[in-house]
Amino acid sequence: QDEPGAAGAAGATAGQDEPGAAGAAEATFFVLHTPFVDAERLVVVTAAWRLLMFYVPALVAVVAFPALGMAERRKVSETP
Repeated sequence: QDEPGAAGAAGATAGQDEPGAAGAAEATFFVLHTPFVDAERLVVVTAAWRLLMFYVPALVAVVAFPALGMAERRKVSETP
């Protein structure tokens, strides 16, 4: 039998966000950048950072992986 939480530990090592850690990266970013950016702008900067570091790569992957799969299938079908 698998131990409870084993999937969560595997996910954490694979770089996936865990529900228990939701907001930890944003809070750390906010605390570290508070001396350099005023609080009003920092909320927008933190949201933009999350967008650029997580959602943009995810959207690129959504497009890239199927495209790479189609290219691989084409290459295999062209091979005699």
